[in-house]
Amino acid sequence: MFYALNSQNQLVHASAADLLKEYYCPVCRQPVKLRIGKLNSAHFAHQHSTFSNQHYDTNVHQAGKRLLMKWGNELGYNVQSEVSFKAIQRRADVILKLPKSQVVIEYQCSPISAAELTKRSRAYAQTGLQCIWLVGKRYCLHGRISQHNAQFFRYHPNIGFYFIYLNAEMQRLELYYQIQQAAFLRPKYRIKFLANLKELIQFIHHVKENHLNKISVKMRMHQIRNFNRAEAYSTGMTRKLQVQCYLNHLEFRQEVLQNLSSSFDYPIYRYSKVYFQIAVQLGINSKKLLYQMPFINYHNFI
Repeated sequence: MFYALNSQNQLVHASAADLLKEYYCPVCRQPVKLRIGKLNSAHFAHQHSTFSNQHYDTNVHQAGKRLLMKWGNELGYNVQSEVSFKAIQRRADVILKLPKSQVVIEYQCSPISAAELTKRSRAYAQTGLQCIWLVGKRYCLHGRISQHNAQFFRYHPNIGFYFIYLNAEMQRLELYYQIQQAAFLRPKYRIKFLANLKELIQFIHHVKENHLNKISVKMRMHQIRNFNRAEAYSTGMTRKLQVQCYLNHLEFRQEVLQNLSSSFDYPIYRYSKVYFQIAVQLGINSKKLLYQMPFINYHNFI
């Protein structure tokens, strides 16, 4: 981790920390040690080797729920934690009781499949409960979209495709929004740091930042270089489409180049929009070329 608390309960970045001072994990409050090496960036690590990743995830989850309860109370809501719903055999992390409705907030730190995510969300909906999913660190984009994080994507007309990361260590929300993809390029997205739920609600409802970025000449050149590499290696879906194009008397390279978009696309395609279009043309089951996204209606974006 890159941040820890000092003896004055202030967050300190590892690059500004002092080897002679004591620091504590902002999540579990256990002592951490500053580590500075020649190969790795300065960072903090728990002192005890018995401190497992599972233990850390559990503490992060508990710290996140405490933050959500605090932020809910600040909004004036009646807030409860670990509420059981016997009818659907579910237990909500946090529930906000609004004047006319109830909102469940789930803080997902551990692995979960799209099928299980869909099942839980539908169960809450059947009881008339709106469910908002916040994610832990394991689901952040890190410059790449995958099924792992795409399953949490939602869409809002003000900010486009988005998801919300609850950073329990930094005690803040991080909104990943304006998420978009393009064939053979890294995805584009913006990140907004927010101090609490109130700031999140205000930002989403007042900002107007929803447009697909244009592909510049420089990007197009980079795109074609990456496509050339993918075509040369010819593996996975690229190989499958090459073979199917050949069997159907189509020129794969020509089909790709003439279908490249002039702008970025919505982040719903497991490979790219151009591969999806070629699969449709070839009669391949194109659904497999889309991410499983429980909260997105594909028909609005294809």
